Amino acid sequence: MAIQKFTVEVVRTDEYEITIDDSIYTEDYLEQWSESFFETEEGNRQEDFAKHIALGISLAGKAQSLEGFGFVKQAFKPVDENDIEPQYGYNRKQITEQEYTPGIQVKILEYNDGHEVEIFETQKV
Repeated sequence: MAIQKFTVEVVRTDEYEITIDDSIYTEDYLEQWSESFFETEEGNRQEDFAKHIALGISLAGKAQSLEGFGFVKQAFKPVDENDIEPQYGYNRKQITEQEYTPGIQVKILEYNDGHEVEIFETQKV
């Protein structure tokens, strides 16, 4: 009996529109946040902050608490306050409006829709 091993490369495309309230997430705030969580560069802190939010959603999954951010409002296009994706915390309790991280909202334009898969046969055993 032959066993085959494969190397598989999967490229996934997600697209988000991230709104950040800069009256809350000031340059000073983001510099302090960066010291505890993920690095942000001076002059690009908000852009780096948005990248970390997008990466968190992509890796952890939508409607999940994100490390360094907590629960952020997420909705599929078009965004309407009534279309926020429900999120669940401890003991599957639905997150309330007061529990969302203020000043951040994510519009999900494309989530896990486009895949490119390339497979390579690496060896027969």
